[in-house]
Amino acid sequence: MAQRRKKSTPESAAIRRASRESERTIVVPDGLFAPQGGVEQRGPATRAMIARTEKALNIKLPGAYRAVMKVRNGGTLRLSTFKLARRPPRLWSSSRTYRVDGLPGMCPQPLDCLLCTTRAYRRSHGLPRGLLPLTFGDRCSWWCCLDYRKCGRAGEPSVTHISLEDGYEFEVAS
Repeated sequence: MAQRRKKSTPESAAIRRASRESERTIVVPDGLFAPQGGVEQRGPATRAMIARTEKALNIKLPGAYRAVMKVRNGGTLRLSTFKLARRPPRLWSSSRTYRVDGLPGMCPQPLDCLLCTTRAYRRSHGLPRGLLPLTFGDRCSWWCCLDYRKCGRAGEPSVTHISLEDGYEFEVAS
């Protein structure tokens, strides 16, 4: 017998997006992305765009990432700072504040896309297989990545901060 879903109430601070794959509702905060302007004009990613990216990278993107891409196909974030559950290594910061300025979208995207940035950083900087860069730091010295190294290509990745230049990494979120 199928379970009945509870009726949801409207929330002014969120856009509701259902993720059928995980049987849970993923709430994408209203105003997550910065206002569009100039060259950054993006609509939502289509299912086909997401499927092509997953196939090319040979992975399954997390339901939350797919839900965000269906609202807007990547771009600059307005809500970009959050607190880490644990204090990061001293090499990184003495604060638990972490910042992600933007998210790559799905191809084709004129400014960035998850597939193109992943391939480019593997080739030019030696980013290890199993890591998909979401954002990067000054001179590409560090990256915040979806980390598939432990869960495999079909699993739910953690989010890892990695610095190849300084030789350290830590988990940002799981």
